[in-house]
Amino acid sequence: MDNIFTERLGESIMNFEIRLLDIPKDYTQIANLINLFNKELHRDLISATDLQEEDKRIPSKNNTLLNESNLLTGFCRNRIVAVDDDQNIIGYASAWRAPWTEAGIICSTLIVSPKYRNKGIGKELLNHLERWGSEMRADILISEVPDHLNDSVSFIEMNEYKKERHVWQSTLDLPTFDEQIYGSIIDDVNISGITFASLSELEVNNVKTALFELFKQTVKDNPAMNDDENSLPSLDDWSNEFLANSNIVIIAFSESRIVGMTILIPKEDGELYNEWTGVDKDFRGKKIALALKLKSIQTAKASSYFKMRTDNDSLNKAMLSVNRKLGYTTVPGGHFVISKHLKTKSD
Repeated sequence: MDNIFTERLGESIMNFEIRLLDIPKDYTQIANLINLFNKELHRDLISATDLQEEDKRIPSKNNTLLNESNLLTGFCRNRIVAVDDDQNIIGYASAWRAPWTEAGIICSTLIVSPKYRNKGIGKELLNHLERWGSEMRADILISEVPDHLNDSVSFIEMNEYKKERHVWQSTLDLPTFDEQIYGSIIDDVNISGITFASLSELEVNNVKTALFELFKQTVKDNPAMNDDENSLPSLDDWSNEFLANSNIVIIAFSESRIVGMTILIPKEDGELYNEWTGVDKDFRGKKIALALKLKSIQTAKASSYFKMRTDNDSLNKAMLSVNRKLGYTTVPGGHFVISKHLKTKSD
């Protein structure tokens, strides 16, 4: 598909073309555009090689079907670019769903080079994504928009997208963290019958199944996760990623039963990322999550880390409360999760 557009901008005229990707030729320019978005959200930068390696792992053909509720499932992907007269890529859009994506939903990314915004390019890219999503019989298109880019937020609102959630990161400065403020919380939790241990003190194979079961239970509390059993990773895939030797895992026990855990991932420059904290629903309201986070802070300081970082979700009220109590401060560069109901051929 090649569509050519002309936009009149005051006294000048700009031509641009919407076309499918030309790979591997387009990888480098696409990576540069994606990195503009990643920088806005403080995410890791990618390279053309990263994109090429990712493509090797992804099926080349769409494979979708409608489930018993008439909702789209399976895998599909569509990627397009906007180019100028010299074939420079000035916009990129991608829509996809993975087999574990919630039924009926297609995810998307849309990026326009800052120099070429407000020129109709984003609108044409978005129109294509929405048409394609409707043709695939998806019900909802979701995406992300940086919360601090007012023009981008206005753009999605003008195109009838709804803000579902606000997601942002926050950090805790460890050298200045004062444990005395939190008194005897860990001791009080211990007195109630809860003990703590680091995964490094245990045999991983003896606890990984119970930890995975706790993950599957607590994933229901994370608005960013799909708790459909079919969408979750396997035990081996989960344990290989999250129980890796380089990670720090602190576990809460009630006698021999695992009732809570927090997973910390070392990053560069003396930083630890709090990947996951969860408590068994039967043991909530006992300050176990707060104690787990305090234990993780103790461990991080003892290991000479300088900072802890975590994600926050406006719909996860319980964990927001814990992070606020500990003094986490907001990092600029959050985003809104946005969605729009699509019209399908049956509508």
